[in-house]
Amino acid sequence: MAVNEEDFFRDFYRSAAAKTGIVSSKTLLLKLSAEEKVHKEKLQAFDFRSLNFKDDDIDLAKPLMLTPIDEFSKVKEILDFAVRSEVNARQRYAKLAKLIDDDKAKWLFNFLVVEEKRHEKLLTDEMKKLGVK
Repeated sequence: MAVNEEDFFRDFYRSAAAKTGIVSSKTLLLKLSAEEKVHKEKLQAFDFRSLNFKDDDIDLAKPLMLTPIDEFSKVKEILDFAVRSEVNARQRYAKLAKLIDDDKAKWLFNFLVVEEKRHEKLLTDEMKKLGVK
């Protein structure tokens, strides 16, 4: 599911960049799209099949809001959705990092937590700069 969501957001950010005429937003969204691709590749490269979680009660069945880009008409809506999605992803990766025993998987999830937090900050900074927060 995480691979699919990273893939979705790579496409989301690329599509969102095409919808905005604001150069700074377009540049940021294209950068985030490229970084989501790297996240997907890191997840795909890891073999999760043999991992044991500390808790069988991992509620990851609820996917992130996979709203089509066409639902958004303004850069504020795009950035708001992106911030909420980055927060959600960060929380999920943090939960996985706490529930996993494998040090390499824990490192990967914690790396993704830091990345998603950085994305959230970049997006909120862009919103502040544009005066749409």
